[in-house]
Amino acid sequence: MSAKLGQAWGKMQMSKSIVGATLAIVLLTAVPAFAIVFGNLRVLVNRATGDAPQALVDDDGFGTTTVDMGVADAGRPAVSVVALRRSFRVERLSGRGERVGLARSFTTEANGTRILVNSIIVPNGPRIPLYNQSARGTRFLGEDRFASRFLRAGNYTLISTITYIKSRNGFWDNSVSGSPHTFTVSAI
Repeated sequence: MSAKLGQAWGKMQMSKSIVGATLAIVLLTAVPAFAIVFGNLRVLVNRATGDAPQALVDDDGFGTTTVDMGVADAGRPAVSVVALRRSFRVERLSGRGERVGLARSFTTEANGTRILVNSIIVPNGPRIPLYNQSARGTRFLGEDRFASRFLRAGNYTLISTITYIKSRNGFWDNSVSGSPHTFTVSAI
């Protein structure tokens, strides 16, 4: 009986050693935390004329920048322009770089308003074509676009511009009735 107990004890100790060794390997293996490290967001321009509000810019620090263009009522012609620059670094975690995605979306209720939105990652990053639409008659303008490209490890910059131009009788609402502009950079 004691021989069987000794064999069982030996097997149990061997199982503990295997589990312990496996756990040590898993815990000591380098696990990449982030493929993209985000730097500063710089607001290069945030200007409004006429009765246009100044845009509200928010950065979550993890790749998403939000721009609320607010509400501009009819009354006077107005223009609102925002230009942003977001730096980031693609890390060399596995291989030569990462596939990086750029998402852009917004919805704005408008009339007598032209909206232009552009975004590009430089150098050689994904680019979403220029959004250039006008609202004649009250309607919703907006988009939900995505582009991606493989980027080598290194430093990059997302450049985004938003321009709203309205006539005297026009208006826009990018707050309650719409959704603010979002620009998101992410590893895929």
